[in-house]
Amino acid sequence: TVSVNAEVEKVSGRTLRIRSVSGDTQASDIAFEESASLETVSGSVLFAPRNPLSAGTISLNAISGDLELKLPAETNGSVEITTKSGDAEGKFKGADGKDQTISATGMTAVAHSIGSGSGVKIMLASVSGDISIRQE
Repeated sequence: TVSVNAEVEKVSGRTLRIRSVSGDTQASDIAFEESASLETVSGSVLFAPRNPLSAGTISLNAISGDLELKLPAETNGSVEITTKSGDAEGKFKGADGKDQTISATGMTAVAHSIGSGSGVKIMLASVSGDISIRQE
């Protein structure tokens, strides 16, 4: 999309790719086998997969916009978060089953395991926006 919001719901497939120049992007109740990639230059991105994830890749990117990822409770994998001038926050289960939290401001690069740590690879990157990841 160029200057419009994009919303995708209840979709299943091998890959999902959404690119936007100026507009919000939302993909919820999504099932994918290999990869999901949502990118925007100026706008927010929300991604909420349907089922617990144990394989594949998720990539959310924004130049000037916020990123939000809502993961199903039983998801296992790893997450890498980078931001140049935004806030990064998150809450998810660690390998021990206890809640893990992320809270950082400014230029940040962090990596964490979610659940067992093996499975889906998640990359969240924003230049000047906030990043939020939650496991629900």
